[in-house]
Amino acid sequence: GGGGGNGSGGGPSDSSPFASLASRDHRDNENASEKSLQLTDNSVATATSPISTTATSQLVNAGAMGLENIISAFSPSAEKMEDSRYKNITESSAHDVSAWALKGARIFMEDEYYVAEGGRFVGVFDGHGGSAVSTYLRDKLYDRVHNNLKKTNGISAASLQSTAAALRQAICDVDRAVMLEDSLEYQGSTAVTVMVHEDEKKRRTIIAGNVGDSRAVLCRDGEAVDLTRDHKPYDHTEKKRILSMGEKIDWDADSGIYRVCDLSLSRAIGDRFAKPVVHGEPEIKFFPIKEESDDFVLLASDGLWDVMTSQEVVGFVKRKMDAPTPLNYNSEVVSRMRRKNMSRYVANEALRRGTLDNVCVVLLWLNDVEDLKEATTSDGEKQ
Repeated sequence: GGGGGNGSGGGPSDSSPFASLASRDHRDNENASEKSLQLTDNSVATATSPISTTATSQLVNAGAMGLENIISAFSPSAEKMEDSRYKNITESSAHDVSAWALKGARIFMEDEYYVAEGGRFVGVFDGHGGSAVSTYLRDKLYDRVHNNLKKTNGISAASLQSTAAALRQAICDVDRAVMLEDSLEYQGSTAVTVMVHEDEKKRRTIIAGNVGDSRAVLCRDGEAVDLTRDHKPYDHTEKKRILSMGEKIDWDADSGIYRVCDLSLSRAIGDRFAKPVVHGEPEIKFFPIKEESDDFVLLASDGLWDVMTSQEVVGFVKRKMDAPTPLNYNSEVVSRMRRKNMSRYVANEALRRGTLDNVCVVLLWLNDVEDLKEATTSDGEKQ
């Protein structure tokens, strides 16, 4: 994570909800090469299984096969379904989701992500000082949101404002829980989340919540729309708040970044040693979805944003998706395959551009491939 180089405190008590997390954190740091779910290219679990050689061969002569059977080759495997990063991913999946995380040049992996309600809830968590806080967010944040909404029939059944309030409360509750744990005094994490709310008239609204310098971006008519604001010490609003508290902002010449309390971000979950200057109050924003022009939402840790702008990322995804379909390949299947692998393409591009941090990318596609086919323009342009 990009927060700073602070070590964790002493060991947690056996009764602590963080005991297993901190213990696992210690084991991971001693056995980094055996990180859970780590793959040969230093990546960790994807939202959809990597496409096998057999599945790829099915793309050829697709017309002779049932399209349902072909597409099933790209569905998440049972093994991925059991991944703790996914909850209810199979239930009438509302959205296609692609997720990928890379350890990159770092010794330890501290990025985490979570997908729930068929993609109606997605989150990315970039830990620093250890992975205990980002792991706790992965395991507990959505459950707290769900519990806050348990009197309703799920995310979509609640009002827009009550859903946003449930998200805000859940983030604040997690921050308080982490703050109570002495062993995590010098550990923290970002939290960027997106919830897709649908009202009784089927109008969809994005609820974006953010603490820290991870970011969520919307692709609208091929242009990047930032759904969140990076909480950095040099941000005008954050800088004004920090200086008003009598705290100073330092320039780290070695790293080429501004720091406050030795952290490169101005808000975080945890980091008790830096409170209240680096606080955990989430920023919540609403974005009504424009069905005809909004394509996807991309969430990522700062390992991506360190080397690519929001518009560069959106342009990269669009170019990958709009590339010509190879001869004799089924265009719909190719589009689905590209969608399911897009997070990996983006994360690997960050590595190619020289990021030195962990990289975690989650893409939430707002429309189905079939919907895009129906929206094909009259001049025959492929969507």
